[in-house]
Amino acid sequence: MLRTGSKEKLDGGRIKGSMIRSRFDWLKDVHPEIDRRTIVESLPEPTRGKLLRGILASDWYEFSDLIAVDNAFVARFGAETPDVLKEFGRYSAKMNVTSMVNAMTIHEFFRNSVKLHDRFQDFGEAAYEQTGDNGGKMIYREYPCYSVVFCESAFGFFEQCVTMFGGKNVKVTETTCQCRGDASCTFSMSWA
Repeated sequence: MLRTGSKEKLDGGRIKGSMIRSRFDWLKDVHPEIDRRTIVESLPEPTRGKLLRGILASDWYEFSDLIAVDNAFVARFGAETPDVLKEFGRYSAKMNVTSMVNAMTIHEFFRNSVKLHDRFQDFGEAAYEQTGDNGGKMIYREYPCYSVVFCESAFGFFEQCVTMFGGKNVKVTETTCQCRGDASCTFSMSWA
């Protein structure tokens, strides 16, 4: 699912199992009639073997495992849910951010989320820049591995976060992307 002119590199980093597990939590909540094994069994080895043993939220998995899982979900649900990757991002925000909405502003949330970056992946760095009262940029750089599949779920996450904090007419654009050869993946956000 590469965008025109983009590339991906899947080796060189690990992510926490919670990122993979959230995809299957989405499946359980949105499509309870579908057994998760049907997705797992469609995965290439060695990802399939790892996930058949179970998905532990606290374990580290290869970045390529997450991309394989996301691609399997796109293959299964892409026709009926073209934005399934964005749906993963939205779902993650709903499950993980709701409790913070009344405790801080959206800008505080994004500044604090940067501090948690290394809890979910062992590569790259993140920064947040507030661009105005109703805008900001999340910047991810120095990623040894990257994929537009990974970037797609970020759109949904940022849109949902801003909406949950009261933003209206939310617009998220990826102004730079490492998949296009840029130095960072930069998500610019604006809202009313």
